[in-house]
Amino acid sequence: MRTRVTTSSAALIAALAALSLLTLTYGQIALPLADTLGALTGTQSSELARQIVLEIRLPRVVAAIIAGGALGMAGVLMQA
Repeated sequence: MRTRVTTSSAALIAALAALSLLTLTYGQIALPLADTLGALTGTQSSELARQIVLEIRLPRVVAAIIAGGALGMAGVLMQA
């Protein structure tokens, strides 16, 4: 039972990370994955890519993750 929970949690966290990276990469201005990773790590990215990723897309992704978690917790509390 504990192994199944651990495996499921790891799979969900990996899916969240992959989808977050996908969201950071694609938008109205599509950025190459290398530029997105470069902007996140602070290496080898153009100033435009860094600005798009860090100042526009990353705050939206973080806010969406926090809002989703809060809605999930509210649902749990409503059912308890």
